[in-house]
Amino acid sequence: MSRLTTKQAEVENRRLAEEKLFNEFWLKYPKKTCKDVARKAFLTAIQKAPHAKIMAGLAIYKFNPDFICNPSAWLNQEKWNGGTCTH
Repeated sequence: MSRLTTKQAEVENRRLAEEKLFNEFWLKYPKKTCKDVARKAFLTAIQKAPHAKIMAGLAIYKFNPDFICNPSAWLNQEKWNGGTCTH
């Protein structure tokens, strides 16, 4: 087994950190569907807003019990900033 280069180690550490942040989001989100799609949307979202802001928005977001949008839609529509989910 070869040692990782510094760059490879940095990439792996970042991947692990991002996975940890996503898992925190996933545990809190009330609808568990399309996890891989949600992960991709999450990785895009954390480029737009800090993880703490996304989680704070999730904590105060008012979910409609009759319709809870997919986590990827919530992220893609930047609902951590407020508003209602449309899909």
